[in-house]
Amino acid sequence: MKMMNEYRVKKLNRKSPIVVEVPGSKSITNRALLLAAMTNTTCRVNGILFSDDSRHFLKALCDLGFNVLVDEKNKTVSIEGKGGIIPKQKATIDVGSAGTAARFLTAFCALNKGEFIINSSEQMKKRPMKELLICLEELGSNIEYLGEKYHFPIKICNKHMQNLKDEITVNVNKSSQFLSALLISSVILKKDFKIKIDGTHGMAYVRMTIEMMKQFGVEVKQLEERVYVIKEDSVYSCSSYQVEPDVSAACYFYALGAICSIKVKVKNVKKESLQGDIKFLEVLEDMGCNVLEDENGEIIIISPLENRVNLKGGTWDLSSFSDQALTLSAIAVYADSNVCIKNIGHIRFQECDRVNAIISNLEKVNVKTEIIKKEDDNLDLVIYPVDDFDKMLVERKKINVIETYEDHRVAMAFSLLGIRNAKIIIENPLCCRKTFENYFDVLDGLY
Repeated sequence: MKMMNEYRVKKLNRKSPIVVEVPGSKSITNRALLLAAMTNTTCRVNGILFSDDSRHFLKALCDLGFNVLVDEKNKTVSIEGKGGIIPKQKATIDVGSAGTAARFLTAFCALNKGEFIINSSEQMKKRPMKELLICLEELGSNIEYLGEKYHFPIKICNKHMQNLKDEITVNVNKSSQFLSALLISSVILKKDFKIKIDGTHGMAYVRMTIEMMKQFGVEVKQLEERVYVIKEDSVYSCSSYQVEPDVSAACYFYALGAICSIKVKVKNVKKESLQGDIKFLEVLEDMGCNVLEDENGEIIIISPLENRVNLKGGTWDLSSFSDQALTLSAIAVYADSNVCIKNIGHIRFQECDRVNAIISNLEKVNVKTEIIKKEDDNLDLVIYPVDDFDKMLVERKKINVIETYEDHRVAMAFSLLGIRNAKIIIENPLCCRKTFENYFDVLDGLY
């Protein structure tokens, strides 16, 4: 994507089917990078998403002493695994704004012997880490806070890793990545290790983690609903791994098809995807779309029902695929009745306060919202669509600037607001480099 400070969304005047290709999954890419580094062999990871996040992850692995061979052209990375051991005994890494890298590499370093300094961006310094850091300290890791307590930068200094506890309880209400980080790195402990869970947020991502650990040769046993056990003899082993396409990114194009009555295919996305965002297809079905598969049963097709002016409103719980709260908010302006998005309190603590981003940007286009506060600091968000959203924007004779708050998903989701009316500008579109650096190039290719 060319360097630019803003992107003017153009009106899409086509009815012919759309076929697009999206990058590899960020969630799967970052898990695969750490799992590959923890194998006892050289592992080649194919279909890598190259983005700000994954580049920070790869740079951190190099700084920790791993031999990493990167081939961006062919979207592959080969990592020489060390069986869970960090090659360097002393290193400094920078996780940037990559939340997954921040949580996963912190746990990885904290359960290894050595001295490790972890820096981050200003944005990442504000994001939740406390619950994970408390768990790591309780396990016996020595963590020094170089700034505000329970925030980056931190220094981990472990002279020995003996007599560590064999069980821990982690709260996942602010991020399921705390649990995923502990699950993946617990293999280092070489003992039967039990993890108990407090909270329910993001368990679809935890299921992804557990399934990927299994693909890399480690079985996680579930004793009961909220207790997991990793066995003493667990060892990662995998020589080649294929990353799935990013379903989160695919959903923007499915949503585009839904509001523009265009059939959309996203290459290589399958219904049996490991990614929780695949459930967004069920939301689109509820809103009046058909969700089909092609003749090979591999590629999902979204075919909007004919002769519908608006999508159907309704209520949906997005707690397990909350990245799509932004997408649903954007297409809610085309619903025939109110849209209620349930259990998304935790998205206030992601790349930005996404609840605020939704409310403030919808307010700019004259769409009202309401927050319904719940127990445990959770909330529902109600969106009240206006009659004929496109006509309203055109009659206002105003170009509306969407504030992205440096959040890639805000930029991509809210581009949908302008696709039928050409009255939307996205500020700072380059923030999409975090996961989908050529998103707006792909969007341009549809015209």
